[in-house]
Amino acid sequence: MLRIITIFSILFAFASASDSELIYKKCSGCHGINGEKKALGRSGSIADMSKEELAKVMLGYKKGEVNKYAMGALMKTQMVKISEDEIVSLAGYISEFKK
Repeated sequence: MLRIITIFSILFAFASASDSELIYKKCSGCHGINGEKKALGRSGSIADMSKEELAKVMLGYKKGEVNKYAMGALMKTQMVKISEDEIVSLAGYISEFKK
């Protein structure tokens, strides 16, 4: 039984990473392949942000509560397409860029 749980945990981790990578491809046009670009020349680099900070900001955009760099409306339209669980997973994926 423990072996089955371990296998499913590993598969879930790979699926989450793959999903996050696919989701991030849509972000990379503005943020760069490694999160290094200032989106539309206005934002800071997301590659330097922690997982917690990224998740907090993205969830804030999703809820319409954040308007950093006057990008709130644009980012809200991107974040509403992604579930909260996907946002947390995506934040983890992006936070690995700086390493």
